[in-house]
Amino acid sequence: MIRWCAYCQSYLGECAPFDKYNLTHCLCEKCDASGIAGKNDVSERLQPLVAFFTKLRDEVRSGINSPPEWWVKEGFALGIKPQDLLIGIIQPALYEIGELWAKGEATVATEHRFSSFAERMVTHVQAHYPELGKNRQAEKPDVLLANIDGNYHTLGVRFLETSLLSAGLKTFTVLPGLPGREILGLISSLRPKVLGLSVSLAPQVRDLRALAAEIVKIPKNKRPLVLAGGGPIKEGLLLPPELAVISCRNITDFPIKKVRALK
Repeated sequence: MIRWCAYCQSYLGECAPFDKYNLTHCLCEKCDASGIAGKNDVSERLQPLVAFFTKLRDEVRSGINSPPEWWVKEGFALGIKPQDLLIGIIQPALYEIGELWAKGEATVATEHRFSSFAERMVTHVQAHYPELGKNRQAEKPDVLLANIDGNYHTLGVRFLETSLLSAGLKTFTVLPGLPGREILGLISSLRPKVLGLSVSLAPQVRDLRALAAEIVKIPKNKRPLVLAGGGPIKEGLLLPPELAVISCRNITDFPIKKVRALK
């Protein structure tokens, strides 16, 4: 289930059952503290968002034909934040179309069409909010984002990049995957506070471990905090503690407050 604040239209993560992609209304901490929960219009507030998400899911199943710019404008008209549009609306739809394909209920063409649509959505979101671009490809980034060599899945990293930019962090993103030695070179030249790495398949975990083993050799005052996400991590993979890699099963696990506090 997709948890959504019915008042401020913010994505709050997922909850069981994780194989169901319906929206369920919740209340974020900020709205709860404001006392707005005493009102009785929660369901009414959520209905336009439910209709928006349902229309998207219906189109996904049939092979989406609507232009991404329409969805961006409609989402923003509903008050959906750029990062929440991607992570809370588009990402679950991607999960669902992937599962439908695995079950033989969606064609490869349908899956590819929606992946292409999602890529264009990111571009239109960032174009609609040009202020997000000010901190992209920064000379002194807070976060360096990269795929492990062999990982050609770029959407997760691009969604995370938008979320971090929306939070005011500076990013430098390199896609698709890079050999470990090149990632080490970027750490040396860019000196990021954080390195975010993505793996899509189990065989890539070996390269992730090898890279992490090299990073822990870097002097502590020059070593970034290392975070890892992607398919194997989402399925529960934990790396040995001596590698000092923080596993993020979901984008919402990214410790934004902790990164802000780093010097």
